[in-house]
Amino acid sequence: MRPRAPYLDDKQRAVVRAWWTALQPEGKLAGHKTEEGAFHFDRGDRAALRRAVGVDDLVLASASGRLAQALLALEAHKKWRRIGDDMAAYRDIALAAGVLAHVKADMPDDGRTLAWWLGEGSLKARAAISGAPVADRPLMSELRFKRLLKATDADDIYRQLLRAIKIAGERADVGLLAEDVLALLSDARRPPANPANSLKLYWAHDYYLNAKEQAVSQPESNKESDV
Repeated sequence: MRPRAPYLDDKQRAVVRAWWTALQPEGKLAGHKTEEGAFHFDRGDRAALRRAVGVDDLVLASASGRLAQALLALEAHKKWRRIGDDMAAYRDIALAAGVLAHVKADMPDDGRTLAWWLGEGSLKARAAISGAPVADRPLMSELRFKRLLKATDADDIYRQLLRAIKIAGERADVGLLAEDVLALLSDARRPPANPANSLKLYWAHDYYLNAKEQAVSQPESNKESDV
């Protein structure tokens, strides 16, 4: 399967990771700097995101606004697939911020999607992490996974993503997760003309591949390209 075109560039992913790190309890007021500036949050900022019940709550959270400002400021320099600067873009980034706030362990440069951790391919990886045998079945059932991919309402997608994060052990590559959430929301709002460019196709690919196939199909690093 050909590598998918990136949704965020390297600078934007770095911003996402710095934002997430500053949001963690141990990063309280310490600040985490990128080329675009530093983030400073306290426990209240993280709590506001974690207790949000829907997109409307997330849009009003100051931490999600900071992430949106930082990501959108970098859009003008990109050569491909812009997030946009309308209200839909702010809502999408706010939802992504809410999902990221529930991730407790970053897997930097892991290159594995949330779908991979939920599916067949993660069986051996989960056993290695836990140090104990794991059940020979995906963390998320196929029925729930299909329900997630078919969701179109933003609040429903948010609730299902939170469930998925919890099922996956609250771990993820936060840079990649942010990109995937934004792509998933964009696809739900307006499916791509070419289904091969759909995030849902890539997630289904990652979910259903078994561990042996995943070893052969290593994710390639994202490269800047025109779409």
